[in-house]
Amino acid sequence: LGPADLALAGAVATMIGDVALHPLDCIKTLQQSNVGAGLSLLGAARKIMADSGFSGFYSGLGTYVTADGGAGALKFATYEGLKKWVASKLPDDRYAGAALFGCAAAA
Repeated sequence: LGPADLALAGAVATMIGDVALHPLDCIKTLQQSNVGAGLSLLGAARKIMADSGFSGFYSGLGTYVTADGGAGALKFATYEGLKKWVASKLPDDRYAGAALFGCAAAA
């Protein structure tokens, strides 16, 4: 895959994860606020549902997905590009684990 394909794959994968986990993030955010302090997971979910309905679990999703999707695209394409470049520079597979860790850290 080329860099644009890798970036698109990273963006899409990140966005799917964001959509799947956003309700939990909304619950966590409520629990960390003064309004939701002391609420359990189910208590916070019930409060969101009572106050805003089902759409309350996806409040702010558009902005979050847009920003995080761009970051995912950049990270994924950078990691894959660095991984390919480092693999071409390594004399053998002895250092592959450390090299991949370095690529992930740099991305």
